[in-house]
Parts: sequence; C-alpha cells; structure tokens
Amino acid sequence: MDLRNQKLATAINALERRAERQDSDLTLYNTYVDGGVLAELSDTQSQVIYGRRGVGKTHLLHFHRHRNSLQANRSPYFIFDCQRLGSGTATMSNDPSVVGRNYAFELLNELGTRLFGYIETLKLKKSKEEAAQNAALEFVSRIYSEDRSFDCRNLSSIFRALCSNAEIERVFIALDEFVSVPQSAQPIFAHVLKQIFASDRRVVFKIAGVTFQTNLYAERDGQRVGMEIGADVFSDIDLDSYFLWDEDRDGVMTFFSQVLYNHLGEILGWPLTRSAVDKRNHIISFFFTQERCLQELVRASEGNCRDLLNILRLAYSEFRRGSGARIGIDHVSTAARTWYRDAKLANLSQGTRDEEFLNFLIQDVIKNKKSRSFMVSYQDAGHPMLVRLLNLRLLHRMRTTWSHPDRPGEPYHIFTIDYGCYADLKGTRSEPRQEVFFFAKELESERFSSIESQEVVPLPDRRSIRRIVLSRDQVDRFYVRA
Repeated sequence: MDLRNQKLATAINALERRAERQDSDLTLYNTYVDGGVLAELSDTQSQVIYGRRGVGKTHLLHFHRHRNSLQANRSPYFIFDCQRLGSGTATMSNDPSVVGRNYAFELLNELGTRLFGYIETLKLKKSKEEAAQNAALEFVSRIYSEDRSFDCRNLSSIFRALCSNAEIERVFIALDEFVSVPQSAQPIFAHVLKQIFASDRRVVFKIAGVTFQTNLYAERDGQRVGMEIGADVFSDIDLDSYFLWDEDRDGVMTFFSQVLYNHLGEILGWPLTRSAVDKRNHIISFFFTQERCLQELVRASEGNCRDLLNILRLAYSEFRRGSGARIGIDHVSTAARTWYRDAKLANLSQGTRDEEFLNFLIQDVIKNKKSRSFMVSYQDAGHPMLVRLLNLRLLHRMRTTWSHPDRPGEPYHIFTIDYGCYADLKGTRSEPRQEVFFFAKELESERFSSIESQEVVPLPDRRSIRRIVLSRDQVDRFYVRA
C-alpha cells in the first residue's frame, strides 16, 4: 500500500487515542499489547494501577473486563469513570468528608442499578431472580439510613444476599480516573467502600490512580481512614515504569511497534496474530526510511501510548506535505516539537510558578549542564512542583534509583526533561549530550563490573553527577503553598 493512500490517511486520523471513547471492548481487547503487566494483574486481589494519563490504564481495565467476560463464570465487571461520578452534586462542597461521601453515594447507587440490569441477563430460576432483583432494589434504597449516614452493615448483608441469590462468584469494581476525585476526599470515599465490601472476598477493586496523587489512606482526628496499602489493597502495578526507553531499549521498541501495528491493523485489516518481531519489521519497512525513525518516535513518546499515536499522526502529516516515499527522522523530530509545544507546554499556564520552574530546569540543567537528566533525593521525589510537571508529561521519572557516591544510603530518583524540549534545542549551543546515564553493560570500566546489566548508572565522573543533583531548596524557591 502506498503511504500516501487515502485509506491509510483516514485510518491514521481515525485512530482513537482515548480508550474510554472506544465503543467496543472487543476492539480494545484485540489491540491490547502486553508489556509484562498482565502477569501482575490479579483476578482475586484488589489493586491500585498507577500511571499518568495516556499510558494505558483505561485500556488495561477494558481488556481485563473483556477477558473476564470470555470465561464461563458469573463475575460482573463494572468500570466506573470517577469524572462522571463527580459531574453532578458530588463535588458541591468544600468539606472533603462531604465530597468523599457524595462520591461513595453516587457509586453505590450506580452499582445497585447495574447489578439489577446484570441479574436480568442471567438464566436464573424465577424465585432466585426475583430475590436477587429485590435485593438490588433494597441495596439502592438503603444506602443512607434515616440520619443520612451510610448503613454499611445492612448494605453489606444485602449485597451478600444479592450475590448468593444471583449465584455471583466475584464482582469487579474498577474505579477509572480516580485522580479526578479531590485528593483530600479520596480516603473518605475509599473508607465507605471498605466498610461495606472489605469483608466480602467476592469483591475485587481495581483503582486506576496517578503516582503522588492517589491517597487512599489517611489519619483524621486520630483515626485511620481509608484503604490501607498492602493490607486492603495492593499497589504493585506502575505502568509508568514499564516502557522506559533508557531502561529497556529493545523491549520498548518492540512493544510500541506492536501498539502501532495493532491499532492500525484493526482498522486496515492486517492480521493481528503475527509475531512481535514481524509486527516490528512491518512497521519499520512500511512507514519509515530507516529503523532509527521508529527509535526516535518511541523515544519522543516517553513511554506514553497516547503521545506515541499523536506524534505518529503529526509526523505523517509532515510527511504528506513533502515528496518523499517514507517518514523520515526530520518528520518525527518536527512532530515531537509540535506535540511538545501544542499539547504539553500549552497546558502550562503562562506567568505561573510552574512555568518559572520549567524554565529554570531548561536553563540550569539543559543549557548550563548540557544534560536532559537530573537527580532528586527520594524524600523530595513527590514535591508538588515536580509532580505537576510529571503529570503534564514535561518531566519523566525513571524506575531505577541511584545512591549518591558522597551520600551513601540515600537513594536518588532520576528525572528526565521531555524529549520534545530536547528536540527544541537540538542543533543549538544548548544541545545536551544524548547520554548522561548509561547502561552498566555498556561501560567497560572495571569499576562497574559487578553491577547488574540492567541497572542505570551515571558517568564515572563524580563531579558531573554532583552538578546535576536538584536540591530541595532549589525546588522550594518556586513553590507557593496554598
């Protein structure tokens, strides 16, 4: 197929870049690519799935729901978009306790309604069907007791009776876009759900949250409130850590090749059963002048599937304006810069401390120190200034931590400034060195011979490492507390 074919152009522009807008779970199931996450996804344990917007949390939930539907069991899987739960009266208060309780009410009301509809799809004896549907109706009517408190004990009993009569084996409750719940209200919301469902082993929660912005547990007035990590729910899936170019180059290239192939193949009728290697080779030969073009596209996406699809779309538009036969490196580089400016920087309000902080990083880290990467003490990795830029995908955090040679025992997190910012400075005097941190296996120095091959380590020059450590005082200069 000619790369300028109108059918292909339509397919690229038709790529659905948000999973929640996709009508079919089957499409999401067919296009899903496993990068090792499914081995960590439990069918019996409640889990928090961390990841920034666009990394694939919603897609994973829909894949899991469809996979569950293919099994011959009675295990309804309900996905609740917390943005919609909070679109009504849920957030109409300044009191976190009230807001958290409002979210819980909206969820429980919708859960009961969905369960009623689900019971109708089961082939139950009439007596059991009536008993189960009556329990669903009673569940909704008894959410609040007369004093407007949650009738948790009775709700728990009614729910158990419903599951027993409907012969339900397990109920999955997935909370998508949990970050949309105000952070101070999250523990209250989680606490109500825990009081009702924690003792029922049939209930499995899947909570799609964002690192540093998901707060399921807190202490209020000397009491523990919410779901405790490691006891009530587990936090063992961090999608941001799976697809990092600097930590697994070949694996990340293969993963994103499959993402591109599956999303386009679903539209164009390509066979989706091909091997990962075949899909990678097809994407390279079909779209690009050389493999390095795909490499730059993957690097520019910074581990984010949505950004990958959007940068490809922009690179393809750049290609169609020219006269070449395939997408080249210049097309990808221009697309990365455009996406950085129009979709990332555009979300950063002008004249704010966030903008000042980013400009400081560009000036101090990239221009002065010729680096894309810097280190922050683990104690400061959740600083609000860093978190804001992380969530805007202007900064990216690597999985590996490193101990400073002059401060043994104190781990540091490695942060990288977005590829698009680097591309903006490419070819100027401020262009950073491509490699500030190397794979240990690529170093020939005997000093690093005992380090595991996948560990990221800095250049041997200790002085250069000390120059790219960002201190708490430097970050606090830009932070204004509310």
